[in-house]
Amino acid sequence: KSVGEAYGERIQLVAAKAPTVAASAGILQLRAVDPLPPGVDTVLLEIGQIEMHRADWAADRWITITSSSQQIDLLRLGDVQKFLGELEVPTGVYTKMRFFIEDATVVIGGVPYPIQVSGQMLNLTRPFWIEEGKTTVALLDFNGASSLQAAGKGNYTLTPQVQLMAREPQ
Repeated sequence: KSVGEAYGERIQLVAAKAPTVAASAGILQLRAVDPLPPGVDTVLLEIGQIEMHRADWAADRWITITSSSQQIDLLRLGDVQKFLGELEVPTGVYTKMRFFIEDATVVIGGVPYPIQVSGQMLNLTRPFWIEEGKTTVALLDFNGASSLQAAGKGNYTLTPQVQLMAREPQ
């Protein structure tokens, strides 16, 4: 079975569990966890717009769930979840989430260095659903140790390696 076929089957399974409700809203909580790369004081990410892709809309399937910038301090995340936001979003089946990274800085030995971010957009793929009046938790598992690379003295690149996990309403 191909990866595309397996993904299509996963979307169908999620869609089969989701109740059909028109013009209603549920709650999406965004949270993140992170292991900090060794030898790094902190990594600061400035996240701008966040969008989600809705599988069950015929028209424009990308919806903006927030356009306000948020700074994520990966040092303070540690192994603890950080609540990024709780948003009311339309009910339905979603297949992707994308985050626009506006800026990134790494601090090593108290000295801040800019980070060159690969692509400036983080695309995450995992089907999940939002049900009316219930909360779905989307957890971003960011692998900081693998994502941040030194590219010479004072030069760093970030190729985000993140998994999206979702705890759907029960």
